[in-house]
Amino acid sequence: MEKNLQALKHQEKLAVWSERIADCRGSGIGVKAWCEGNGVSSSSYYKWQKKLFSLAAQNAPQFAEVRVAPPARISATVRLGDVSVDIHSGADAETTAMLLRILQSC
Repeated sequence: MEKNLQALKHQEKLAVWSERIADCRGSGIGVKAWCEGNGVSSSSYYKWQKKLFSLAAQNAPQFAEVRVAPPARISATVRLGDVSVDIHSGADAETTAMLLRILQSC
């Protein structure tokens, strides 16, 4: 329970500092002047700004290149009764043999 309270208190501090930093950045005055006017030390301001920017960067969307292979062509279709199996070009011998064994067991 103590850890939950610590986590909650930390979240509360993050929210307070997020508001403070947004207020300072939107005020149109410099950080030093804003800090003096709001009773905040500039070192605390910069520490929390760094922490919040770091958290934002961790939660930012990540992009990854995804290459889509062209669809494989069907080289052969094996039918046994109502069951059929398509064997695509590029299928290795082991996979093909396994498919044929499964088809045989049906």
